[in-house]
Amino acid sequence: MIHLSGIGCGSRVGEAGVGSGALSIAIASVICDSGKLYGYDISERALKVARENLEKAGLLHRVVLAKRDVREELDVGSLDAFFLDIPDPWNAVNSVSRALNPSAPLLAYVPTVNQVEKTVLALRESDLFRDIHVYEVLLREYSVEKNAVRPKTRMIGHTGYIIFARRVLQVSPHNVEVHYV
Repeated sequence: MIHLSGIGCGSRVGEAGVGSGALSIAIASVICDSGKLYGYDISERALKVARENLEKAGLLHRVVLAKRDVREELDVGSLDAFFLDIPDPWNAVNSVSRALNPSAPLLAYVPTVNQVEKTVLALRESDLFRDIHVYEVLLREYSVEKNAVRPKTRMIGHTGYIIFARRVLQVSPHNVEVHYV
């Protein structure tokens, strides 16, 4: 997800559903001291755990954590990317779009196809995002024997889906200025 987002040193990034802070740590390590991560969760417990883990990783100074529901208006703007790990990302499309710079990506992680459908449809219907893609993330172990390399026939598997969309600049035909030289 970080690679898809294109973030790097100096990026301003939003994240909702910080949970334990694992993704927060990965993002904070990429944005350097010149960047800033704004991490939101509706759970005080999750924010406490994320804060402790970020502090252990020595990255808390790059992060602002706040209890906030991102499905409502956000208190930050001009973000270079936004990561969602919440049960209903489709309900955050409009509020997150207002926090993103034009062409900045929104990335959502969801565990079910039903969530994929609702999120992608909301992105399309909003008319605020283009370049929408869905990727399945599947971890599968392989059995390696001489002359017989194949996936293990029995596995305990887990899959999830990453939804990627790029924020577009909305220009009203009535607000377009034409300059002649």
